[in-house]
Amino acid sequence: MSSKLEFTHGTGFSSLLSDAAQARLVQLTEAFQVTRSDLLQKRNDRFRSARLIGYAWTLKPESERVRLAAWKASVRSDEHMNAPDTFVDFEDGLSPLWDHRVEAAQNLDRSMAWFRPRGIHMEEKSILLAGRPLPAAWVDLVIWLESRRENKGHFGVRIPKLETAFEARFWSDVLFYLEDLYRLPRASIRAALEVETVFGAIECEEMIFELKDRISWMMFDPLDYAFHWIKILGHQQSGLLPVMDAEAISQWLAPVLGFVASRAEKRGVHFLGSDRSLQALEVPFVTTPGWVTPSEKDVERMLRDCLRFLDRWLQGDVVFPLARFELDRCQLWQWVRFQAVLTGSERLSVSEYLRIRHLIVDRELESTARLFDSFILNSNITEYSVPAALNYAESSLR
Repeated sequence: MSSKLEFTHGTGFSSLLSDAAQARLVQLTEAFQVTRSDLLQKRNDRFRSARLIGYAWTLKPESERVRLAAWKASVRSDEHMNAPDTFVDFEDGLSPLWDHRVEAAQNLDRSMAWFRPRGIHMEEKSILLAGRPLPAAWVDLVIWLESRRENKGHFGVRIPKLETAFEARFWSDVLFYLEDLYRLPRASIRAALEVETVFGAIECEEMIFELKDRISWMMFDPLDYAFHWIKILGHQQSGLLPVMDAEAISQWLAPVLGFVASRAEKRGVHFLGSDRSLQALEVPFVTTPGWVTPSEKDVERMLRDCLRFLDRWLQGDVVFPLARFELDRCQLWQWVRFQAVLTGSERLSVSEYLRIRHLIVDRELESTARLFDSFILNSNITEYSVPAALNYAESSLR
């Protein structure tokens, strides 16, 4: 394998990464390429199985030993670190466009103790190794660590989009490897575990175990969880989600939050936003909430919000959480797919969706609306909007 990086957009990240940093990035990529590919294939297999065959939404019997054993995470001397509610965000809080990422990398806030890279499923198409895009998370982590070489303070990584204990073990190995590359003390890069997926909530205690040498915090994101839930179950009419604002989503998923918070407390991990009054489920899985018929005004509002987000996001401005956009666009896809009945007894067919869309979209947003149409009119749920949006933006610049 060629060990030379190719920067397809010319200057930018290449000027931020010294030859030594580029060499570290190559080492990191080559060291974990096979394992990462295997984990992503397992993700795809698990996703397809859950959608087409069904999934046992139960705690894993093979990891019962871990759940029953008496152990605690090593949350040692982390009182000096702030909670990870403020952090440098290279994931959902940043536009995917190259120029915006270069600008963010050039202006990293080195005073922040916490950093969130992109998930292991994302690729950085602008940097190639042997003709293949680099894992986006590795690019983000090396840029961040390079920026902190003169900063001797304590720092940590918010790990996003984990689905299994095997993925948590993989991240632990990656962080140990980075500590060796940068000659940092073992387990000095602290970890905050983001529970954002249906599979991840089920295995959250096992994930704590795999990260127990470095984990300090856990948090639960109801919007991302709902987005993951709808991707798995939303292709069935029985998984049709009603209109749901943030409060309704929080109420629906409160038992899952209680489960995750109870596991963090059990293992001595700080939990961000914990509500000790919540009742925890025996298994962190919830069924479809009661149906509430949407109105045409609901469709208009969601469509306006999605188009506004998408347009501003592609210009580098994140106006609200990406997960909110992802959930709303998946719900609109569902309602069109199953022709949900609106309050006026009209069905939200393709033609009705296009009628509403043409009513509210002005000429300036027409190209953005065509991109959004590709999500809604697709025969399958688009798993992640970022790759499609990035391809669209790059093609429009040619």
